[in-house]
Order: sequence, then structure tokens, then C-alpha cells
Amino acid sequence: MLYEAQSHQGARFLTEGRVNYPQRFAIDWTLVDDNGSFAKNDTKKNENWKTYGIELIAVADGKVVGIKDGIIENEPLSEKMAVRITRETIGGNYVIIDIGNDLYAFYGHLIPNSLTVKIGDTVKKGQVIGLLGNSGNSDAPHLHFHLETKSNTYFGGEGIPFHIDKFIQLKKYSEQEVTDLFNANNVSLDSLNPVSKTNELPIGYGLIEVE
Repeated sequence: MLYEAQSHQGARFLTEGRVNYPQRFAIDWTLVDDNGSFAKNDTKKNENWKTYGIELIAVADGKVVGIKDGIIENEPLSEKMAVRITRETIGGNYVIIDIGNDLYAFYGHLIPNSLTVKIGDTVKKGQVIGLLGNSGNSDAPHLHFHLETKSNTYFGGEGIPFHIDKFIQLKKYSEQEVTDLFNANNVSLDSLNPVSKTNELPIGYGLIEVE
């Protein structure tokens, strides 16, 4: 699984007269297949991407406090977005879950009309909340996930770090290398350097394996 974390650190918003950074610890996730490819055949079709249409699940018990639906999807690797990107459309179709401790979990870029929850629903950890797509500020099918502090406004909190219980760090990349990987539709699975990680947050750009 390819991840991009560093690119979100400087993403700021102006909320109720103050500057905040809800995406400070956000990570974008994109699956690769056993051959290291993001998509089969034509990369311009969302349905050809391995990430497209996968079920998204709640990371913890909680209550749905925000959703957006009906935003049409982008063509992968296109310089033009399907809708004008504003504060309200940047996350595409999304789900926000209050997971307690004054924290919100945000899932962005879902397929329109694929959400399986509504505002006010109580969800359990592992429950499916929708299908992953390519809506909003997204140049290819991927999941944008982050935690932020509770607020009264969409993207109005501060980003909070989280950890993954166990994963294997396979490789690290630069931002330009990640761009090149997407353009080539291939991640080399040779010369990997597996390192087991426990209770850590992936940083920068890289390739990891999780169970």
C-alpha cells in the first residue's frame, strides 16, 4: 500500500477567525496489486484501479456527525477536477465520525451514493460506512483519512496523530518519486527493505504492508 503523508502538513484553513491545520497528520492511501500496479489496463478509468470501490470501515465505535454525498467523480490522472474545489468540495463525498475523546475521524473521496450511513447513526468498529472513490480534490482513487479535534465547522479542528498497531515498512520515497510512480502505473517490488513497525505513524512517503 502506497501512502502520502508529508504533503498535508501545511494545509491550513481559516476557521472562525483563526488558522487551523486539520490535515496536519492526514495520510492518503492507495493500493497496489501483486505486480506493483495501481490499475489494470486504462488508468483513466476509475473502475480499473485496485483501490476503487473497496469498503471503508469505521476505525472505532462512534456517531456519524457529518456527511457529504452527490459529488461527481474525477477522471484519474487528469489536471481538471470534475467540480470546483472549495472548502465544501475538497474532501469529495465524505463521512465524519465522532469517536469520542473530542476527536473526529474523517474519510474522504468516496463514490457518490455509496455511503451506508447518515448523520446521527451510531456505528461500531469495523462497520462498513461507504465505498472508496475519486471525488473532490483527488487525482486518482485513494482514501484520505485523518483525525482532528472536535469543532463546530467542517475541517475546523486541529490534526491529531494516530498510530497503526502493526505494519511493515517496505520502502521510502520522495514526493517526486511518488508522482513518477503514478505516471508509470508501477511500483517496483524489487530491492525492498522490510522493517517491522509497531504502534507508529507512517511519515513522509512510502510503501507499507498491513495485514
